[in-house]
Amino acid sequence: MTSALAQRWRAAGAASPAIARCADGSPPPLSYAQERMWFLEQYAPGTATYHMWLPLRIAGPLDEDALEAALAALVARHESLRMRFPATVDGKPTVEVATPGPVPLTRLDSPTRWPGRWPSRSTWPPGRSSGRRWSRSGRTTGCCA
Repeated sequence: MTSALAQRWRAAGAASPAIARCADGSPPPLSYAQERMWFLEQYAPGTATYHMWLPLRIAGPLDEDALEAALAALVARHESLRMRFPATVDGKPTVEVATPGPVPLTRLDSPTRWPGRWPSRSTWPPGRSSGRRWSRSGRTTGCCA
C-alpha cells in the first residue's frame, strides 16, 4: 500500500506545475492564514501564540553539525520559513523574505534541571527558524525546532 501511495504521489507531483513567482518582483499578497498570523502578532506582540512546537527525545548521539546544516538547507530551500510580515506605511502587512543563512542552535541545560515543567507554550520557542537543544553529560537528549 505504501508503494502504491508513493507512485500516486510521484505521478501527481510530476503533473503539477510549479508555483510561479510574481513577474514584476513585487511581494505577493498575504494568504488568509498569513494575515491571521500577522493579526495575532499585532494583537498580542511577542507572545508566539501561533507557534507550534514539539519537544523530541532523541536516544543516542546526535551529529549537531549535521542537524544545523540540515535545518539551514531546509530554510534555504523554503522561502516560507524565511518570511516576515512587516506593515507598510499605510499599516497593511506585506511579505518580506530574508536571505538564506545559518540557523543557529543554542545549547540549554537538561530539562530535568528546570523547575518541574517545560517552558510555557505561549513564550517558547522564541522565533521561527531558531532551534533549541538540550544536553546532559555531553549527550543530546532532546531537540525542538
